[in-house]
Amino acid sequence: MATLVAHVVLGEVTEVRTVDEPIERVLRRILVGVLDLWNPRESDLVVTRERVSELKPELAEQSPGTEPEFYVVSYDIVWRNDEVVDRRFYVVMEDLGEVSRQVVKELAELSRIALEDLDRGLKGV
Repeated sequence: MATLVAHVVLGEVTEVRTVDEPIERVLRRILVGVLDLWNPRESDLVVTRERVSELKPELAEQSPGTEPEFYVVSYDIVWRNDEVVDRRFYVVMEDLGEVSRQVVKELAELSRIALEDLDRGLKGV
């Protein structure tokens, strides 16, 4: 089974690769690697499992078989009131071709927009 791994930094996709290993193994390796990138004094380290249908229902409909899921490994997070803004994170999911790439694109865009909103809020605009 091929697993897609994407790295998103400040709202931009900096890396997308496919690994011919099960998701669980790839996810564990990403977590170990992220420990060196994570600054526990400045951010939480969060791993979430999410459904594609919750992100973008039309993408889930394009996927054959069961409901596609993806994992987000966030290691550089800003809290704004009760809202979380991911500055740097990995996306790990089964490689479903264009569906997986659209999930990554959507998550990067949401991160970019949240960072812009955060920046405007800090500037008082």
